[in-house]
Amino acid sequence: MNLTVKRHNFAVKIAVNPQGEITMQLVAVKRIKEKVLRILNAWIEGASAVLEFRNTKKVDFEARIAQAQALEDEAADLETQLSIKKDQIADIYKQLNADAVDIRKGVEGHKDYGDDSPLYGSMGFVRKSERKSGLTHKIKDDKPK
Repeated sequence: MNLTVKRHNFAVKIAVNPQGEITMQLVAVKRIKEKVLRILNAWIEGASAVLEFRNTKKVDFEARIAQAQALEDEAADLETQLSIKKDQIADIYKQLNADAVDIRKGVEGHKDYGDDSPLYGSMGFVRKSERKSGLTHKIKDDKPK
């Protein structure tokens, strides 16, 4: 089982191996991205004729960088879509709240129901006959100050 949690410029990769041991790896995404882009640019400018260093081919390195960038772009698009959806949800609930207030007022003023009807209570409002008086009394403090 693998789980990656990304926060800000870091990703924490959590893995459970077959023996049940949990490992965590902190990946500094922004720093690594800056480093590999600097390496690639230097490679292109300073040693463009060299196609491979050790076991890494330039074409493979460029492809992995492009893959990472494509995934970053996709994630950013999804985050934007999620933000838009959350805003839409909030707008709908704001309107629903206004509708609920209108419904409450409508039941209160309806000739067959009112603010003491079972319908009013079943909607979650406190019926007039069940309300406390609202009057409060100060409690005398017997202790001298």
